[in-house]
Parts: sequence; C-alpha cells; structure tokens
Amino acid sequence: MKSVQAIFCGAIALAAAGASGAAQAATGLTDSVYHNTPFFGSQATEANLNAAQAYVATAAPDYTFTNTATTFSYGFANGYTVADFLGADGAGVTAVGSDTQGVNLTAFVATGTINVSAPGTYTFSLPSADDGARVFVGGQLIAEQNFQNGVGLDSASSGTVNLTGPESFELFYYQLGGNADLSFSLTGPGAVSYTTNPVPNGVPEPATWMMMLIGFGGLGATLRSRRQLARM
Repeated sequence: MKSVQAIFCGAIALAAAGASGAAQAATGLTDSVYHNTPFFGSQATEANLNAAQAYVATAAPDYTFTNTATTFSYGFANGYTVADFLGADGAGVTAVGSDTQGVNLTAFVATGTINVSAPGTYTFSLPSADDGARVFVGGQLIAEQNFQNGVGLDSASSGTVNLTGPESFELFYYQLGGNADLSFSLTGPGAVSYTTNPVPNGVPEPATWMMMLIGFGGLGATLRSRRQLARM
C-alpha cells in the first residue's frame, strides 16, 4: 500500500509541476489603448469617467502592448499622437500618426499584478491626470482624478492600501481633449514591481491536463498489475 501511495503522490506532483510552470508572467503591465472613443461629455466628471470605463469594458482595444512605465508626464496639445504620449513603450503604436485628433478621446488601461518586497501600507498618488484617471488595487478604487483643469492645474489625489503580497492592479486614464498629462507615483516600505497577469492557477491549461492524465494513467496501470499478481 505504501508504494501505491508513493506513486499517487508522484502523479499529483507531476500535475502540480505542470500547473506552476504554466502560469508565467512578463515584467511590466499590459497596456490597452482605445482610440477615438465616443464623446462622453464636455467635462471629465465622475459620470463621464464611469461612462468611459464602461465603454472600454466591452470594446476591443486598438492596441495592446507591455508597458514598462507608470509615469507619462507630458503636456501634448492637439496633433500629437498616442505614440508620442507613451514614449518608448508606444513606439509600435504608429497607426494613429496622421490622426489630427492626436490623443483626444483616448482611453488607456494598464493592468497586471503589483508585487511588493515588504508588507505594509503603500500610498498610491495621482499628482496630475488631465483629463481623468483612476487607480484600482485588488479591485478597490484607491485614487481618482476627475477634473478637467488643464495640465498641472489639478490637485493631487492619493489613497493608501495595506499590501502583504501580490494584488491585482489597474490604472485607467482618459483623455477628453486639449493637452494630455498623467503622473502616477507609489511609496511604501518595500520595493515594488509589476507583472502582466498570468493564467489563473486554479484553471489548468491543456498541457497540464495531459500531464495529469499521464500521471493517473501510470497509477491505474500499477494498480491493475498488483491485482493480477494477487490472483496468481
């Protein structure tokens, strides 16, 4: 019986190894760009930000790429492009280069996992966000800017959250019109890094299922062999 238990544990370990190897993530955030969104109103109010966020929840992004920056401190007027605003991370976003709207009516959504080297209270700040931005950690709204005051004229918004391990992260930004500016900062007791969202560990991938079948198949063959030996 002990040998059968050992084989059974080996089959489980084989499947677990496949599951852990399947959930890999890249460094940075997954950034989605929604260009030429509908016009939600002349001011970046709470209601208009809600409408913009509801729109991107169901719309397909125009561009998706891995974002390595969380600060876009630029003041670009009409005629500049999304690629200009994003800098090096937006180098591949070239299709809007001739669009006279530039970054107007554009939403940016950066999602991923935030990782901290030490537990404690972390402060998330939006020093500037023209025309509006929101920060979510663990699905909770932490900081928000919803005023269309112009670049550098809005008041900083911040919020705190206690982090003990990895949490989901989302930075939502909407540019209505005119100059565009977004600044985001984070302070806390430990170092912070971001990774793109991995495949959920609770849902095995096809390759993992195959490894589980192989492992349990070997267990079944061993049990049948033992029954045959017992009858002899």
